[in-house]
Amino acid sequence: MTSGYEGWGDLLYAEPAVVCSKVRATTGQTIAVSQVARWQEHALSYEAGVPVVRQGAGPFPVPSEYVALDLEYEPAQLVWIMGLRVVGPEPRALYWLADTPVREAEALGELDDVLRSLPGLPLVTWNGQAADFPELRRAACRAGLEAICGSLEERHVDLYRWADASLALPISSIGLKEVSLYLGVTRNADVGSGFEALSMWKEYQRSRSVGRPKTALRDRLLDYNRDDVDSLVEVTEHLRDLSAGSPLRPGRRLGPLGGVEVRLLETPPARNERRGFFRRAFRFA
Repeated sequence: MTSGYEGWGDLLYAEPAVVCSKVRATTGQTIAVSQVARWQEHALSYEAGVPVVRQGAGPFPVPSEYVALDLEYEPAQLVWIMGLRVVGPEPRALYWLADTPVREAEALGELDDVLRSLPGLPLVTWNGQAADFPELRRAACRAGLEAICGSLEERHVDLYRWADASLALPISSIGLKEVSLYLGVTRNADVGSGFEALSMWKEYQRSRSVGRPKTALRDRLLDYNRDDVDSLVEVTEHLRDLSAGSPLRPGRRLGPLGGVEVRLLETPPARNERRGFFRRAFRFA
């Protein structure tokens, strides 16, 4: 800690105005009392070891039926996986993998078609305002489909923004993976991070093999995105309960899916690489 505060306990019981004065005296920075209040709510969460709903927390922004969305992408270059899960009376999941801007445009058009068939359902992301939606806008511009992005943004709910403003958790970061871990939501994929996933994607693109090694890479990347989408839904339902004052009940809570569809929009290999190549859509329960 800085400014003479040795730990969360010291900060928790300090007068906010005194904290502001000490910070200004030791760092030259001016902070608002409201910022100190946020720090103290976080300190209370750490001390008690439980989530704390912040003073003035807004209403939970996600209704009982919604669509969860997560993307994997190379910044400003290509959105190579789009994954979504429909939460409602007919739950299902859909994933698109696209390996070129042309295939990306095809995937974006299909994503828009699916969402148009679900009018009124909000599109939920985790930090999508800063991450997913800028990449969607770039993808739409590359494809000449700018109107699509406008319609998606109208439905967008960035749950990260609500969590940051309305909830204090006893963890140092509220990234999706960190929050999932705190809530007891286990992940199944063996890919550890977005950086690792991007490295694997580049390896996938470089690979001239069309046999099992390349297929295994692709499946691991799809599993990684599936974990992100499922984690987003799990976190949404946990935060819904916390916002209503219910105690934390760690663990997975997702029910069964009606189906999962994966669209593999891959560019056909050269003639001498065709053996073992396939491009298809498939569905499984």
